[in-house]
Amino acid sequence: MYLNLETGKSFNGWPLGLEAVTQGCVLITTDPLNSQELYNIEEDIFLVCNNTEDFINKIHELVNDRPKMNLISEKAKNFLEKHITKNNQQKRVLEFMKKIKNSVNSETIKLI
Repeated sequence: MYLNLETGKSFNGWPLGLEAVTQGCVLITTDPLNSQELYNIEEDIFLVCNNTEDFINKIHELVNDRPKMNLISEKAKNFLEKHITKNNQQKRVLEFMKKIKNSVNSETIKLI
């Protein structure tokens, strides 16, 4: 398990949390910026808790139900492999560059 007590002032922990998930950890986090909803991440990929009692209950639940913890771990790893791989990121960058190229006229390119 990787516990991330996000404050909302920055993304402190998301990079490490995602790295932990790629190694099989279950991410239990707060989500004051509503990232899960903003990025349309389905439930049970990352476990979101908004208070101390909820955090403690999730930890106890997973410690007492290892098959469930393993299932969440695999589901989260598969999600990251599908959406946040190096090849996927490169594909998105290239698509973005093509979109920019197609939206900029030749006069603008000369100025750059």
